[in-house]
Amino acid sequence: MAYRSWYGEKEFLFQRAFPLRLDANEFDREIHKILFNQVIQISNAYKPGILDKVKDELTLLLNLIIFKYSLLQNRATVGQDLLGLKYDDTLTKTKAILFAVIKFVFPYLRNKCEFNQTVHNNVLIPDLLRKIDIIVKAGHLLNLFIFLTDGKYPTVTDRLLKLKYVATEKYSRTVGYNFMVRQLLWHGFMELLTQALPLINYKAIKRKIKMFFTPSSNKIKIKTYAIHNETTKCVICDDFPVLPCIISTYCPHVACYYCLKSNLMADDKFLCPECNEINTVDLGWLSDVAVNAISVYDIEKEILLEKKKLEETSNEKTKIDYLFNAVKFLDLTTLSGNDTGSNVTRLTRKAVNPISNEILKVLKYNEENPHLKTAAVCVYPDRVGDVADVLKKSKHKVAIAAVSPDFPSGQCKTCSKDLMYSINKGATEIDIVIKRNLVLTGDWEQLYYDIKNVKEQISSRAILKTILSVGELGNFRNIYKASLVAMMAGSDFIKTSTGKETLNATLPVGLVMMRAIQDYYQETGWMVGFKAAGGIRKTDDALKWQLLALRELGSNWLNKTYFRIGASGLLQEIEHDLYRLGFRKPPKSNIFTLS
Repeated sequence: MAYRSWYGEKEFLFQRAFPLRLDANEFDREIHKILFNQVIQISNAYKPGILDKVKDELTLLLNLIIFKYSLLQNRATVGQDLLGLKYDDTLTKTKAILFAVIKFVFPYLRNKCEFNQTVHNNVLIPDLLRKIDIIVKAGHLLNLFIFLTDGKYPTVTDRLLKLKYVATEKYSRTVGYNFMVRQLLWHGFMELLTQALPLINYKAIKRKIKMFFTPSSNKIKIKTYAIHNETTKCVICDDFPVLPCIISTYCPHVACYYCLKSNLMADDKFLCPECNEINTVDLGWLSDVAVNAISVYDIEKEILLEKKKLEETSNEKTKIDYLFNAVKFLDLTTLSGNDTGSNVTRLTRKAVNPISNEILKVLKYNEENPHLKTAAVCVYPDRVGDVADVLKKSKHKVAIAAVSPDFPSGQCKTCSKDLMYSINKGATEIDIVIKRNLVLTGDWEQLYYDIKNVKEQISSRAILKTILSVGELGNFRNIYKASLVAMMAGSDFIKTSTGKETLNATLPVGLVMMRAIQDYYQETGWMVGFKAAGGIRKTDDALKWQLLALRELGSNWLNKTYFRIGASGLLQEIEHDLYRLGFRKPPKSNIFTLS
């Protein structure tokens, strides 16, 4: 019985469980996974995605519950108990608590720190977490080799706390398990390693070693990128990027979607060739888009309830503020076939002084605020000169938005001379319409180039607003994808509708577009504006869009630089409501006109 001398008589009987200790850990992981998946499935049946934001907390809670009713009470995990194992008297209550902290609490804190570090822009946290992660993984591998040699501690936690195992049943078999298991595991491990050698990603190993010894520096999130520059080249293929993607939120370099996708298939932690930053962009944007329609409509209901509550509980000052803000966000529009110089002139004068002085005086607006005006005037290219002539004589300026010549169908090619005609006449914003057939057929690359070509032509001389005509795109997924492609191509705004479609601006489609804007901002740091247009005629509509934008995009977007409402008849309704709030009585009929 030479083999007994290695561990002594008491521990000899337990050597038969040498491989079972590894199996016990696998059992524990699988049991947790089963419970976790069951909880997720039950919650999704109630409301899909309800637990997405608390998955880390849910994992910690399940682990602690299992810990309380297994290890803390019986000195054995569920997996160990199934295999006839448990810890001996070395597992004191203090060590049990430390066991839970190391196994469950530390990983939870690590995940939360990793998730939050981009929010706080902390330079040290990502490097520190990465190094700790590498050290922990190396420690696990080293412990495995030691365990295969001495058979004492199958996990790093067991080794740190000096926890020993005992068998819960007595065995009389006297085979030298220590020797037998060690030989079997070593031979099996070497055979597996030999077969796995061709599959090892040496590029990734080299990258990890390099990252460990050469930490990244100057990790300051860049807010503007070369993605909108006509001279930009893909850092991988050295050609103009097709569907460009930012390689990292910490570097300004751009790559083609397909170049980056193919490299990530070989190495999921692909580094930027220029600055060695690790990729942090989710390329599932276009290929794996899923929109939960039920949640979209639920949020619409919440917005309507919030609007109703605001109308019932808020004071008059709050309502007045919302109405004044709606004026500031307004693109005062006339896009009729019978537009003339005279009615466009009246519209422009109304944009410069949208609310009558008597209303402003009774509401005491001018005492606390700068001059009130709309954000822009939106007209056909031939009417841009009329708007510019009026503004030349006014000390208060508003933006001039011109629709592209192919408005509203989008079926014609937009020529450079057509765009320059509007800009030379005084347009500071260009509203273009996408070809809906490109979205419906999934030709995202052509859609990207169409928008990009317009952006290159107008460059920085005018703001580019891209109209998606959402009522003709078929479904929410297409709206989301079209929004992303428009932003990738350089759009400064994405706009819901032309106002000529059967289905125009609705809260659900606006929500999908705003989610795309927020996702794009999270990945690139680039703020893109949103414009709701089409069918917005009542002050209730303006209030709903402001509430939706505040909820989905945040207060940083609620200004005329990033949020607009396109309408022609809305201003009269706003002035009507302001009159009623100021004078405590309804105005006479037809008192408010564009003159």
